Amino acid sequence: DEARKWKIPVLLGDRDIDVTLQRLLCALCGQDSFSKLAEKTGTATLSSDSATKEELQIAAEKLKRNASLLYMAMKEELPDIFAALVEERDLFMTEAILQSNSQVLVAVVGKGHLPGIQRNLDELGGYKSI
Repeated sequence: DEARKWKIPVLLGDRDIDVTLQRLLCALCGQDSFSKLAEKTGTATLSSDSATKEELQIAAEKLKRNASLLYMAMKEELPDIFAALVEERDLFMTEAILQSNSQVLVAVVGKGHLPGIQRNLDELGGYKSI
């Protein structure tokens, strides 16, 4: 609202991190290929067949508090999935910011994408991120 008051464009760049984390948790549950990632993130005890909504919410909160742990583990164990879920979306959002052609812009993005977007802006130039 404050940005609009000053007539500063607002870019809504990503979906809510809770949705992303809960979707990831469901994917982690019961998948052998995800077992190392689930172990590293402390979600290995969840089962897709028996996990309650409350258990998934608690695990999502834990991951949200330790998003960097999830990102490091995913990048190491599942680099292709990390690229699709994080790096490609970081670049997409960076390009949206650069294409806005605005001197001042408020970009609303998921917390986990901020480091990648900042890195992309530094590499591609054009905006100073704060």
